[in-house]
Amino acid sequence: MSKLNRSICILIILSSMSMAEGMYYGGGLNSMDLGLKDNAIGIEAKVGKIFSNNFGIEGQISKTFSSAEENYDNLNLEIDVMAISVFATYSHQLTPQLTIMPKIGFTQYSMDASISSVNEDDNALGLSIGVDLKYHVTNNMNIYTSFSKYYPKLDKDIATINFTDGTHSFLSFNKDVSPTHLSIGIEQKF
Repeated sequence: MSKLNRSICILIILSSMSMAEGMYYGGGLNSMDLGLKDNAIGIEAKVGKIFSNNFGIEGQISKTFSSAEENYDNLNLEIDVMAISVFATYSHQLTPQLTIMPKIGFTQYSMDASISSVNEDDNALGLSIGVDLKYHVTNNMNIYTSFSKYYPKLDKDIATINFTDGTHSFLSFNKDVSPTHLSIGIEQKF
């Protein structure tokens, strides 16, 4: 291998290492409050990068596996949510083992609702704000808790789902759907 090829390989390896510096990934369990009697329970995965000036970026995906539920007129309404978020973050160390990270970004969410055998769905893109609190277990691992508030539609905050039997609506469900998301999980630094 020539000196030029070795130099290029070393440069690529060093560049990759510098790109990974400040990177983290993680996952956990979450509870999503949709304003119904029972909250939706789900899982989340996230990846992020903190830059040298404490500002960063984070991507997150959340999916419910237990529906939010409520009864309307003896009919059981169930709602499942999948949310994909991108946040700008700022990381501030409160103590050597505790960091707070406010974040703001956008979330694309998909809401699937069912009542009896009829299904409807709604999608929205909107503003998201939140804060993470991270406890440093080791130099490379954190336990975190996260709170986020989604404002799914910038122009209006009402998601309308009309259930029909093909010819007419038998239940119209109009709900202020600005989900609140609370989670706990583990993060690992690259």
